[in-house]
Amino acid sequence: MSNNYSPSSRVVDYFFVAGLHDSHLIPAFESAKNNNQTEENDASYYQQQEQAVLSQSPPEFDINDTNRIRRKRGYTIAQDHFEENKDDSLLGVLDHVQSVIDHFDKERDIARDNVIAVHDPSIKKHRASIFSMETTRHGSLQKEHTRKWRSPSDPRMLEKRQSISYSLEQEQIVPNIFDLKYTPTVLLRYPKTNYSSNEPFPAYAAMFCFPKDIKLYCGEEPPPERCHSFTMTDENGATVYGTCLVFYEPLTDKLKVPVDEAIQVWIRTNISPSTIEYAQHLQQKIQLEQTKLANFLSSDKIKTCQENIQLYKELLEPVKMAVCTADRVWVPKSIGLLGRMPWMNLYSDWLKILVDNIVGVGGHRKNIKPTIDIESTVINLIDEVPLPPPGRFEIGLTINHKPLFFSRPPMNQVPLLKDFSLFPLFRALSPHLILVILETLLAEGKVVFLSKYTGMLSYACESFRYLLFPFYWQFVFIPVLPERLLTCLQAPVPYIIGFNGTMDELEDHAPEDACIVNLDSNTMHSSQRVTPIPDRQRRKLQSALEQYAPLHTKYKIPYGIPLSVQYAYPKGKMMLNCSRSKTTDVFISPASRVSLALSDATTATWSNDRRSNESIISNNGNNTSSPPLSPIRPTISVQSTNSKRISLPTTTTNNSYTNYYQQNNNKRISEPPPPRRSPSQHDQENLKNRFATLMLKPRAVFHHQQQTSDNNSLGSSSPRISVSSPPSTQFDLNYYNQVPRRTKHIEGHIMAEVFSSELHRFQGFRCVCGKQVTEDEEEGGSMLRMFMCCQECHLVTHDTCTEHILHPCLPTCFNETQVHESFLRMFASLLYNYRTGFVDRLELGDSSITANHDDQKPAQLCFSKDRFIKHSDKDTRTFLSGLSNSQMFTQFITDRLLKSSQEPEILIFDEYIKLKLNRSKLKFVKEDTPFLNDPSFKVSQIIWATPPPEPSIIGQGDCKRFPTNLNFFI
Repeated sequence: MSNNYSPSSRVVDYFFVAGLHDSHLIPAFESAKNNNQTEENDASYYQQQEQAVLSQSPPEFDINDTNRIRRKRGYTIAQDHFEENKDDSLLGVLDHVQSVIDHFDKERDIARDNVIAVHDPSIKKHRASIFSMETTRHGSLQKEHTRKWRSPSDPRMLEKRQSISYSLEQEQIVPNIFDLKYTPTVLLRYPKTNYSSNEPFPAYAAMFCFPKDIKLYCGEEPPPERCHSFTMTDENGATVYGTCLVFYEPLTDKLKVPVDEAIQVWIRTNISPSTIEYAQHLQQKIQLEQTKLANFLSSDKIKTCQENIQLYKELLEPVKMAVCTADRVWVPKSIGLLGRMPWMNLYSDWLKILVDNIVGVGGHRKNIKPTIDIESTVINLIDEVPLPPPGRFEIGLTINHKPLFFSRPPMNQVPLLKDFSLFPLFRALSPHLILVILETLLAEGKVVFLSKYTGMLSYACESFRYLLFPFYWQFVFIPVLPERLLTCLQAPVPYIIGFNGTMDELEDHAPEDACIVNLDSNTMHSSQRVTPIPDRQRRKLQSALEQYAPLHTKYKIPYGIPLSVQYAYPKGKMMLNCSRSKTTDVFISPASRVSLALSDATTATWSNDRRSNESIISNNGNNTSSPPLSPIRPTISVQSTNSKRISLPTTTTNNSYTNYYQQNNNKRISEPPPPRRSPSQHDQENLKNRFATLMLKPRAVFHHQQQTSDNNSLGSSSPRISVSSPPSTQFDLNYYNQVPRRTKHIEGHIMAEVFSSELHRFQGFRCVCGKQVTEDEEEGGSMLRMFMCCQECHLVTHDTCTEHILHPCLPTCFNETQVHESFLRMFASLLYNYRTGFVDRLELGDSSITANHDDQKPAQLCFSKDRFIKHSDKDTRTFLSGLSNSQMFTQFITDRLLKSSQEPEILIFDEYIKLKLNRSKLKFVKEDTPFLNDPSFKVSQIIWATPPPEPSIIGQGDCKRFPTNLNFFI
């Protein structure tokens, strides 16, 4: 079935399965043994990938053909490929880098001119970017003398790679089947044919799923599943975004015998008999402890057995090859989605649900048989799910009865699709380091991100590209760089590149002027110092990050990669990012957020990464403040009518609320306040409840729902937790009968102990383990279970389940909306007077410079950098002088010369500048920002896509491995 949607209306273009074909495993091993190599050369590698995509069946593995390619040292695959068909491209990524190189010097010279003007009105719809240089791309590739950096297929690079590989010509060595690197190929794709010549399936998609090629794994259990996103450039110069999920499968029965023979031959050759006996002894010990563990009921004995098993496994790990068999061999495989927009969370959630149902997590499927028909589910996603319009509407789709929601940003928000969270970046790196990297990118430098977790690379690269707005990164952008393309680091142009490896692996490739950031260790290596952001703007930005992102300071979250990014199923759980609809979000205008920020209070807005386990949900028309709901929703609504309220003894009277409000209300706000009316008694109570939710943290007391009919009565209470202390009151750990409460810091949650006498207030609530909060006893003991409750988001868990909390406490420890707006305010503070540089060309005395604002009416405007810098603040002139010479700034000004000031993309930033200027004490008349404050653009309606049909018969059958022989017939 062909897709009727145009490229601009499809959410997903292609579905594919990539990995090592069963028929290639043994031939690749024999080829490595005969040629004394641990990996295939680049020519054979690329040919296998191209043949797998072009043919419907897997390519045949021909050892003689591999040897023939290896003997032709004078030819590279790139040269041979272009001679046969010059209209095709060997590798879109290399073309993408080369096109940037070819245009970089010319564009840099233009950016350094003192005057920015547009000479050709026909380029109004063209953005100077790396994705639209198709006309000169192929010609430049044929000019080998202009390429300063080495292609992976360069003969000299092939000789170097072969010289460092395991090649001993005089001695025949039996290779270890687990040390070999196998070529990944596309095993299955839908649609099986390209939509058109302009929308081809990327031939090297498998290489980005396995950036370090494929290796077999030996062990009792497979490695954890991992998910990552990547960006590549197809042969037409268009950007393709993809997300893949890598999992491991057991060998097929027909491969077990030859693989077992290869393992045993290597064991006999390389491992001594004493080592084999030692490994067998440890294996018997593990099996004995596992037998004891199955029969024990006592918790002490179970813990002892588990510790023994862990100890024996650690001892066995260095010598596990001595007892390895084919039954313990796991082969990696990947499924992925490709599209023209970066739907990172949507793609990953959909893939997680599919893999969990088909093959299970860790090789263990929950259901006896799969309940998802792969063919109908894939066809439904590609052919029947439409692309949402910007804002107002969001699309809801279902897979395996699980809803997923996705939408595009509204017209009055940053016009960049952000289907990810900024939290992983700020979880991994310190704010100071983030600012240094941002300064490097503003100086158009080279930044390389390193991490052993491939998923973190795309989060870091996409986050910085998003934080650069109102500038656009128009240079090399490769979030996941395959190992075979490391020579791209030598490109003499700015780039943002991520690599799944260590600093040692980059030693021969990374240039000296590159800024190398290790995301795993929160460190950076840079030999060049760039011009820093001016002190005043930098200091304010750092202060804002300390206020809105105190996850490492106040909430004691350690630096590192979040578990949800490290693994697709952290601790065996499936965490979905798109399971909550944005129609329930409360709209708070940027002007209102600025007012609250000036009042030193945090807002209760939803962040983009907010899950269903977070607090208050209300409608636009309902201004009544209600207590935050528990993140663990009760299955049955329980109202406790006779329970008494237990609250924190306050050190101040209720007048402190009014004084606090009056003191902060005297501060300057960014827009005229609405007309005041006489507050009623009900409004006063709502005002108190509203400011109670804006108190400084930490706090933890039980809250009751106040009755509007009787202000002085306690009324009926529900099992909720909220605030009842003013901002000056610190959390008192001894407030209940002078008994101290234990606290824990888990992912931003401040978990406080709940006493047994308080458990009746939590009837119907569930822990993260799924069990209800009740006064039951621990299994195998007489002690009552202990519970803990988060002071911020009111999450309630068993004491022993706190280590299983994976979601961060948002927006308390990380307010994503305020963090991003802090960066926007910093740019607004630097560029608030950029329009002073717009002058009539006649003033400059140059009649040759023209800029057409409209196709019918020419506008005699250009941009003078000298005038712009002259009217800027003195402390920012040094920084702006360097920034104005960048290509990003040139594009920023060019867009404003060509487009109307009412274009949403331009109007957004201009109104943020107004908000910034409105904060000045010297500005008595505040300017309105109607576009940013317009709530009509927010997502307010769900459009449900047609769900896949309920399968009467599962097409792929009861599969233990993900099938690759699907026909995709309806």
